[in-house]
Amino acid sequence: PSLPQKPPMVASVGFVGLGSMGRAVAGRLSSRLRSISPKTTMHVFDVNASAVVDFVTTSENIAVGHETSTSVIENADLTFICVPTTSVSKEIIEQVGSAGAGNVIVDLTSGAPSEVAEVSDLAAGKGLKYIESPLSGGPMGAAAGTLTTFVAGDTGTYGAALPFISAFSSNRYHLSEKAGAGSATKSVNNVLNCMNLLASSEGLLSLAKFGVKPEDAVAAINNSSGRSLQTQVRIPTEVLSGNYSYGFSLKLMSKDVGIGTKFVDGDLIGKKFDDVVKGLEQAVGGEEDYTSAVKGLRLGGGIAEAEKLLLGSSPLERVDQEAFMPADIKLLVCDMAGTTVDEGGIVYETLFNVLTEAGVNLEFQEVDAWHGAEKLKVIEHFVNRHEFAGSADLDNRKFRSRCDALHDNFVEAIKRAYFDDESKISLISPGLPEHFNGFREKGVKIGLNTGYPVEIQDAIIKKLGMADFVDTWVSAQNWGGRPKAHMIHACMRNMGVDDVRHVAKAGDTLLDIQEGIQAGVGFNIGLLSGADGVKTLRRQGADVVLPNLMTLHIV
Repeated sequence: PSLPQKPPMVASVGFVGLGSMGRAVAGRLSSRLRSISPKTTMHVFDVNASAVVDFVTTSENIAVGHETSTSVIENADLTFICVPTTSVSKEIIEQVGSAGAGNVIVDLTSGAPSEVAEVSDLAAGKGLKYIESPLSGGPMGAAAGTLTTFVAGDTGTYGAALPFISAFSSNRYHLSEKAGAGSATKSVNNVLNCMNLLASSEGLLSLAKFGVKPEDAVAAINNSSGRSLQTQVRIPTEVLSGNYSYGFSLKLMSKDVGIGTKFVDGDLIGKKFDDVVKGLEQAVGGEEDYTSAVKGLRLGGGIAEAEKLLLGSSPLERVDQEAFMPADIKLLVCDMAGTTVDEGGIVYETLFNVLTEAGVNLEFQEVDAWHGAEKLKVIEHFVNRHEFAGSADLDNRKFRSRCDALHDNFVEAIKRAYFDDESKISLISPGLPEHFNGFREKGVKIGLNTGYPVEIQDAIIKKLGMADFVDTWVSAQNWGGRPKAHMIHACMRNMGVDDVRHVAKAGDTLLDIQEGIQAGVGFNIGLLSGADGVKTLRRQGADVVLPNLMTLHIV
């Protein structure tokens, strides 16, 4: 149903469960909380006391830690529960006393539909307003605010919770007022997720034995009718890269598959598939990432052999000679230096010279490691370390004056290096304007983001005529530097793109890839035309690593 998103009168929000997923959701919620309800306080609890301390410490005076979950629920008007199983949710609600009556519970945990119904009845008996809202999208989706929620329960209660659920989700489905409907739908989703992953991997294993490279097979499939999220994202990012670090354990996936197969009990989605997944869990280990299940497939001939077939001898060194962006990409956000602009590394030589000439003691490789970062932040880091013993207050007048003066010196020095008559700064390729305009003709907007100050960015764009073939550009000076996702979000707003999954990010540094990951972009592209190498870009989670932007295409 369509519901109003006007914030309800909620003075306090609770969060129980700060594990991998819970911490990501709670972090996203806390960062948006004051914009939803300006005076709202956040109460948190986890069985791991250090997780509570860490969250409270980093929450900018929004969160208050508690020693019990009961204390959170009784002190908060609305509490989110994010724990491993519905049985844990049940134990938490059983302990709530009369002081919690009238408060709202949003259970993010998935479980068997019948068990969720029991928890809902238990909550009602204690005067609590309970809805379920299991999630899909993983910790990265939570951090980016792009989760999908499977909601079931009273429509009015959902309306009260909606502004807060919206903080961490971009796709929200109120499926039914019947308790258990959310978990049932989520379990079917995860069965399909796992089935796609395993079926695709079996196909790749067979093709590898036949002599077809997995990455070549995936590229072909992804431009054909058999493609899926697993072949387009999960297998390239987690399996072929050797990362296996999506952030959802095989144990929890096996739990959801068990729930879903029991719920459906069909010819394909039934006990036989559940037995396959439980066997893989036993072979590979339940605490491993769920994508690791592919290593236990029978066709792989054992974990080591499966890894060898899927990865080859040097998975982190694989360079994709070309790649196609997914068909739903609407915005390509590119870094500048080393990605779209060839400036020969002048910026970091200049930054190093400015710092050392001012008496800051450091080696060049220390500055070189900051590729892609906002330049003022680099200056602040080294001045703080060298002159303030690492304890400077960023608002300290002496520190601020010193950093701002050095930044002014850097801007003047880089202007001389970039824009005098002998400057050799150029586009990364003479064919870049035609290449980008080809993307634009097919409906893909082009954005630029950079660690350069605005003055330098604008001058480069003017010198190289880039305004003729890009649509928008933003600087870290205005929006904050990488790896935070603010610059990508600014490009999205400028271009009217609402869903970050329709965005691709391209860059030559680990910070570019981390920025794309934090934003939750649909396609993360590492490039070897600038600072970092293939191993670094792969380890950060690049979906593809290409020689340069000219080898990136669109269907």
